[in-house]
Amino acid sequence: MTRTRIFGGGPIGLSMRYALRQLWTVFGWTIHTGAKVNPRSLRNFPMQGNGAEMLRLACCFATEQGIRVCAPVHDALLIEAP
Repeated sequence: MTRTRIFGGGPIGLSMRYALRQLWTVFGWTIHTGAKVNPRSLRNFPMQGNGAEMLRLACCFATEQGIRVCAPVHDALLIEAP
């Protein structure tokens, strides 16, 4: 499978995004687009948005396991350890 087929980055997927004027992540984080949206932003949102969703899940799972999470830092977790 190609990246275009998996993520809908081709002309059809991009056209659908323009028509809907809205994109969302797996857990519902949404971006609304206007008439003058940058096409690269539309292609990039699923990667950045779903990456953020995974980091939020990692924070939740770490906390549930008793790990003291101080903060997410870009694409990592800052934890408190003895």
